[in-house]
Amino acid sequence: MGKPPLCIRLVTDDDLPAVIRIYQAAYQAPPYMSTWDDATAERIISEFRRLFPDQCWVAVREGEIVGFILCSSIAGMRATVEEFCVAPGAQRQGVGDKLLAYALKHYHDEGFAFIELIANRNAPAWGFYRRRGFEENAEYKLMSRRL
Repeated sequence: MGKPPLCIRLVTDDDLPAVIRIYQAAYQAPPYMSTWDDATAERIISEFRRLFPDQCWVAVREGEIVGFILCSSIAGMRATVEEFCVAPGAQRQGVGDKLLAYALKHYHDEGFAFIELIANRNAPAWGFYRRRGFEENAEYKLMSRRL
């Protein structure tokens, strides 16, 4: 018997508690070892949903949210995976593959030429992204400054 089907749909208000739990679990694992409090996690997720309501998706299996991907885009030119998490108990079951493939197809169908993301080199997701064709950009580097 195979795995129950996975449904991918837009995030709703009712999804927030589950999405926040998954988000917090992701940031409790190495290399992050810190957690967002409920208010911060809700603020981050709510802000993406407010700005990009048609680019925030959840993966649902048997009525349970098992992952999410929050994306953004600007002027039809640049799409970005902003936040992407799979529940610990659902990892290595194809949930991340399906969520990412859904987002990639969405932006491809919308005429985007590429999609970008920022990944921690020390996180398990680094290899996941590399295996799915994401490459470091030799031309552009993320720069930051403490305020």
